[in-house]
Amino acid sequence: MNSIDFSSHPNRSIIAHSPRTLIIAKNEIQSISRNHFCSLKSLERIFIYMNKISFIENGSFNGTSLTHLYIYGNSLHKITGGMFKVGTGSLQYLYLFNNPIENIDQGALSNLAPNATVYLECGNLEYIPSKIAGHTNATCVTNKTVLTFPAGYYSIHYLYGMTCDSIMCKPCGLGLYGRISGSGCYTCPAGGFYQDNRGYVKTGNFKTDCKRCINGTFSPYPGGTSIFACQSCPSGTNTDVMAELDACPCLDNFYRTYRYGACKSCPEGVDCTGGYQNLSKGYGWSWNFRRRPNRLDEYNQFIHNLTTSNFNLSEPNNLNDTVYTGNFPVAHKCPRSESCLGGIEANCLEGYSANVWLCAECSDHYYELFDKCYKCQDKQIIVIALILLIFVLLFVSYLVWRLDKRRGETIRNDSFVIHLKIAVNFYQVLGILSEVNEIHWPDSFQSVGESVQYLDVIRYVNILSPRCIFPGVWNAYTFLYIAIATPFTIIVSTSIIFLIWYLYKRNKEDHSVHRFTDTFLSITMLLLYLTYANTCSNILAVGPWSIRTFNVTEDGDEKRVLTSDYSIDIDESNGSKYETNKNIVYGSLVYVIGFPLAIILILYCRYKRHGERSGTMGMRFFCKQYSPKFWYWEVIDMYNKAILALIANFKDDQPSNMSYSLFITVILIALHLYLEPLGKKSDQRFQLLTLVFIIVNLSVGAILDMEASGGHSVYTTDKTILVLHDITPYILLLLNLSILFVVFVDLLKKVKDSFWRKSASLQELRNVANDVDDSDELSPLVQDFDSLSTYNPTNNN
Repeated sequence: MNSIDFSSHPNRSIIAHSPRTLIIAKNEIQSISRNHFCSLKSLERIFIYMNKISFIENGSFNGTSLTHLYIYGNSLHKITGGMFKVGTGSLQYLYLFNNPIENIDQGALSNLAPNATVYLECGNLEYIPSKIAGHTNATCVTNKTVLTFPAGYYSIHYLYGMTCDSIMCKPCGLGLYGRISGSGCYTCPAGGFYQDNRGYVKTGNFKTDCKRCINGTFSPYPGGTSIFACQSCPSGTNTDVMAELDACPCLDNFYRTYRYGACKSCPEGVDCTGGYQNLSKGYGWSWNFRRRPNRLDEYNQFIHNLTTSNFNLSEPNNLNDTVYTGNFPVAHKCPRSESCLGGIEANCLEGYSANVWLCAECSDHYYELFDKCYKCQDKQIIVIALILLIFVLLFVSYLVWRLDKRRGETIRNDSFVIHLKIAVNFYQVLGILSEVNEIHWPDSFQSVGESVQYLDVIRYVNILSPRCIFPGVWNAYTFLYIAIATPFTIIVSTSIIFLIWYLYKRNKEDHSVHRFTDTFLSITMLLLYLTYANTCSNILAVGPWSIRTFNVTEDGDEKRVLTSDYSIDIDESNGSKYETNKNIVYGSLVYVIGFPLAIILILYCRYKRHGERSGTMGMRFFCKQYSPKFWYWEVIDMYNKAILALIANFKDDQPSNMSYSLFITVILIALHLYLEPLGKKSDQRFQLLTLVFIIVNLSVGAILDMEASGGHSVYTTDKTILVLHDITPYILLLLNLSILFVVFVDLLKKVKDSFWRKSASLQELRNVANDVDDSDELSPLVQDFDSLSTYNPTNNN
């Protein structure tokens, strides 16, 4: 078979030799003149399709032996009388489809061979000639027209836009486009594409070889054959742009679950850029559905299919598989906004546990400071810091005990002890309100935490977190068991010490055991008092009032956790584990309610009934600061802590818990103002100051929480407000530390006053002794006074 690919030589006469087949496809040829083919006497087939031919000179094919002329896919508007005249009258097949033919001259096809076949496009004809040719079979190509070409060697190597076998070829049908290597056709994909021409091929890519639906329409099925295959875009989509592989892109803040389906409004906490759900920063969700399988992998595959234009061109129906039929998780705002990085898989910031709901807890080997997680120090440093802390606490306790033993200084001593107790109450309440997840330092306090962590003292105290020393075992259940064990440990330990000391004294026949009984009782009650607030908080954190329910999916799949610890799954082990711990909580309420009542009973029996309010420092700690009328007031303060601990663990949202806490604190302030239960005005003022600081803490937290919820725009317009907003956390921190500073100043004054009063007493005794003449009886006494003049307050002798 003699053939020439004339694609690279358009508009050039061929005179060197005479081929039988000539292929001039996919060039930019615009016209054909009579001198192009006049010398090709052996030429039988010409493939001159997919060009831009709009003019053919009459007689251009005269002088050839042409039998087949493939001239489809050009720009011919008119067929003239001599356009397809071949001198031998051998032209048997003429393919004119995909040309916008408008006029056909009378007798224009009369020069064809007898019973010749003509395929032409009739859609643009202004009129149909009354007689084309009596011996010609002219066919207007429609969707049902079957077109075939005789096949040969050239068909596989040179023909584009056709499907060929060893016998016949046929052009790609409607809705298809051709390949540019070998024979074959591809289907125009669904989305914004269709093809109403046969045998069309340009680059072999659907983006250029398929026609585009107009703005606001799309083709829901692959292989669209006309513009009527394009339908209106579904709801929630942008109708101002052309559809691509999707049924028009989604509007902003809309997403879809089917490539060719409608788009839905994006839920809160989700970024729907690209037409799919992607979790926003500061929010969390879970794909671990309780009542149905995990669909995360399926949705990741859906996103991959939706966002890529790569697909198997031979199987465009695979695009229809871009559908997600599962449920979506519901996004929830994270208690610590910086901990949640968002994304499909809801990743957590380093230092926050990905295994905890909403990244609400620090990971192992991280500790919490101002509601942010920091990496723990080495264990050697932690041990050293722990030893130093214990040493400081023991030293302060010893100093207080020594000073309390000084008689005659009760006014100054009691003032210090009372202020110390008020400060302890203040920091216990702050601890109760800050230990649960939902009542946190505001986000703007993060800068404070980042600054304060570099102060070695505070930094090393915070790294004493149990998570740093024994990682991996701490949750609300663990702290519940510790809270229950604490009172028993204190009582048992002090009882054993008392028993050993009692047996020792009895063996020595010492009859002062009853005084040691008072000391034992005072120490035991004091230790129980100091641990009461933390014990209440840990017990009440596991109660049923603390269960918080989250909708994991839109159709009601739920997750239940504790307000105080999001790592606790209430439904773990079918809920049996939590039921056991809940019963433990119910039993522990006996201590929460009964311990303050026990203090009232002991105070009444030992002091109130006998009119005696002195005694050892331990029991005076509960009643000495109050006026005789309100000797029981300490119990009210203890129940106040228990109530605040209960409120802090309510399942309500953060603003509600803060409101309840403010309400209780305001009531307590009102009672102090009206009743004035403390015996001294100075103590009363200091107590009111701590209560006001508690209200300030809660109020600032509530205001800044409102800002984080959407009211922060005001802070971006005024520089003065911006400065105040930045320094507020530091001011609040200083206010909280000022309570401790007041107690420390009291301690210094107490040491100073005790030293000077003792020195003054010694000087007075020396003056009396000097007034006596050198008496032999008083000489030893004077020597003793001289030796006492070097008195040191820390000296036990």
